[in-house]
Amino acid sequence: MAIVLLVCCGGFAACTAGVIGTADEVSKSMDSDASKSGGVDNPMTITEGEAFEVDGFKYAAGWKVTREFGSAAITGLKVTNDRDSRDSLWADVKLKKGSEVLATLDCMTDEIQPGETVTVDCTSADKLPDDYDKITINDSF
Repeated sequence: MAIVLLVCCGGFAACTAGVIGTADEVSKSMDSDASKSGGVDNPMTITEGEAFEVDGFKYAAGWKVTREFGSAAITGLKVTNDRDSRDSLWADVKLKKGSEVLATLDCMTDEIQPGETVTVDCTSADKLPDDYDKITINDSF
């Protein structure tokens, strides 16, 4: 009986350690994704019209910040999914002057297959500012 109890307790402890270890690895992975350039916690500075890449999404050159119905928008932004699996894009683009955020644009797509290129929908309820000196992008999630 004591042996059965010892085996059960040992098995439970090993299982618990495995679950905790796996949870720790997932947490570290999420933290490193968020800290990547363009990740949730690390906005990347981009230049209007120039190509850039954020975590396996390749954005083509030729896009433009514009005004649509008085609000900030981005037109002509195309993205190619260079990841191994299909995924949706959801990112925040911010128009800034120094450290002040003047406008935030939500950019999103439906699911994109690997190798597929689509046009990104980037809209905002914020007015297009007359004077901004920096554009950043970061994943929303």
